[in-house]
Amino acid sequence: MELQEIQLTEADFNLLIEGLDSLPEKGAAGLIMASLTGKLMAGDNPRHQAEVDKAIARHEKEHEARKKAIDEDIALLKGKLILLKRYLVTNGALKTVNKIVGNE
Repeated sequence: MELQEIQLTEADFNLLIEGLDSLPEKGAAGLIMASLTGKLMAGDNPRHQAEVDKAIARHEKEHEARKKAIDEDIALLKGKLILLKRYLVTNGALKTVNKIVGNE
């Protein structure tokens, strides 16, 4: 297989980077739902509320630690994508949208 056969475009690289940018937020919705559910189930009982608050704080701390670790990995991967893009441009393997759809 030749590099030209892959037919990567500028839009492909932009989509990859957008996807990488959204990864740290993965799981945030679940964390919010768990928090709301816990608060609802605890009701007005102060003891249960305190337990739920501790659990929520622990989960948020774990989520932030995972998010920080993945942010570092994403930064490295973005750098590698930029290097790959530069390599593909240099070797003529990065197709423009016009070439792919036949407008040239």
